[in-house]
Amino acid sequence: MNILILYIEVMPYNLPVFEELVKNGYSVKVVQLDKYKITPYTPADTSGVEIVNLSTFKSYTDFANYCMACEPVLIKVCEVKELWYWRIAYTFHKRNKRLPIVLGSDAQWKGSRNNWMKKIFFRITYKQCYTHVLAAGLWQCLYALKIGFRREQLLTPYVSAHNELFLQVNIQHKEKKYPRRFIFTGRLVEIKGIKILLEAWKTITDKKEWKLTIIGSGNLESLIQHYEDIELKQFLSQSEIGKIMEDSGCALVPSLYEPWGLVLHEAAAAGLPVIATRNCGAAYQFVVNKYNGYLIDEGDVASLRDAMLKIINSSDDDLLRMAINSRLISFKITSVDVANALISVI
Repeated sequence: MNILILYIEVMPYNLPVFEELVKNGYSVKVVQLDKYKITPYTPADTSGVEIVNLSTFKSYTDFANYCMACEPVLIKVCEVKELWYWRIAYTFHKRNKRLPIVLGSDAQWKGSRNNWMKKIFFRITYKQCYTHVLAAGLWQCLYALKIGFRREQLLTPYVSAHNELFLQVNIQHKEKKYPRRFIFTGRLVEIKGIKILLEAWKTITDKKEWKLTIIGSGNLESLIQHYEDIELKQFLSQSEIGKIMEDSGCALVPSLYEPWGLVLHEAAAAGLPVIATRNCGAAYQFVVNKYNGYLIDEGDVASLRDAMLKIINSSDDDLLRMAINSRLISFKITSVDVANALISVI
């Protein structure tokens, strides 16, 4: 029994979901949209999982023939502007209305022009292609309902951190001396709140030995290089990030807009207090204000600075308590949950 997944870029956190589907007796066929690939990550070979690049198909006919040959019992399609994905979903749905075709979505309803266009044209687009929507969380469920999906078509969750990997991060050694390090992981672009973060960091005069490590790359990388007290690292594997998290005291997610923000789940699983903006989709799920971190207003330098100062001025005992709370919260979503949500409609 084959499950066909039409995806953007396969990442390490996808593999545990694929492996869980294989454990349940399915073979997983994945097509990834490699022309949008933004990381050098190459998935390891996994038994029962086949991953091919969309660019390997010479034409839509070749792609369609591959999908038809899979004879899938379920198709999952990521929400991306790729005509071939839309066409194949429409073709399968037209042939067999009972075949589950699931739209994976991390989008939020923002009342934007694009949102309204999807709502207006829902009947001639999404309704003609998909039987269900796999939503990342609460705001994604709201988005799905707003554009036209019915409640009985909603599935959740859509994505999970690689919990098993980040749960290996040892937080017990922090009992001796809590590490004084903020960590940011993500693309170095304006939407991720990099400028806000740099401004907030600059305005903290007494950092009390706290350091800031930024992991990522992007067009704002040159701004960071002007700060002598910021450690900048390029793309790292998840295991390497986990090691840095083990020696870190708080994760920062200052995004101006973040549909979901998986890094927030990863930080929680690693046992880190988290400072995140309220419009991060995963924040409502994995950050409880003052319990395991702080929620702040997006684009607000003062709000971010004040939250960082609260962390800086907290006792080791309070920080350790928040770290343990983060880990407890991280169990809200697992890779098993994602896999079971998918196969629930077969």
